[in-house]
Amino acid sequence: MPAELPLESGQATKKGAPRKGTGSGGGLLMLLFSATIFISAALLFLVEPMFAKFILPLFGSTPAVWTGSMLFFQATLLLAYLYVHATTTWLGARKQAWLHLAVVSLPLILFLLSGPLAVPSDEWAPSSQANPIFLLLGLMLVAIGLPFFAIAATNPLVQRWLADTDHPSARDPYFLYRASNLGSVIGLLGYPLVVEREFTLATQGLWWSIGYGLLVVLVLVSAVMLCLSEPAQ
Repeated sequence: MPAELPLESGQATKKGAPRKGTGSGGGLLMLLFSATIFISAALLFLVEPMFAKFILPLFGSTPAVWTGSMLFFQATLLLAYLYVHATTTWLGARKQAWLHLAVVSLPLILFLLSGPLAVPSDEWAPSSQANPIFLLLGLMLVAIGLPFFAIAATNPLVQRWLADTDHPSARDPYFLYRASNLGSVIGLLGYPLVVEREFTLATQGLWWSIGYGLLVVLVLVSAVMLCLSEPAQ
């Protein structure tokens, strides 16, 4: 249970002073951060089954392939959390926001230069006698490693950014958890029910890359809003 419910705009605290962070600016910040977390969670849970579908023609559906894929995603997720903890501790939320903007922008630049996320070429196909696990991990690192890392770090970072503002919900950001859970469910259910049925593999990669571009824009605006907001008291 939260220790204190957020107050409406203009409502006073128990001490009689107006609560900071209220008003239209606080509402916009809440909406923006929620949208950023929603998109990041949806993209994260969409790309895992999507990229697994991309590599099936090359590597097949063996236990080693599925185990290797899960190993890669979980290890990258752990590295993303370590990055969040280390950079926010060393730099603080506001300086870290600009670092993360650079991190999420780099995959977008690569997409613009080399094309959107796509099915890997046949050059990555393992030989019949080779163990595919190391080749699989190398392919995932090159093709999806950086954008997956950036997306995985965005969700906890935005929550940390909110905690560094004077928004009424900064210490109790349940609405961000709801946005994250909703995006995760849409990503998990949306791929087999809609995306896989309605779009070709090439189109899936294109639309996912466009969604990633939207996320970069939201992170940029979120970083600006963070720097314009009052720091936590």
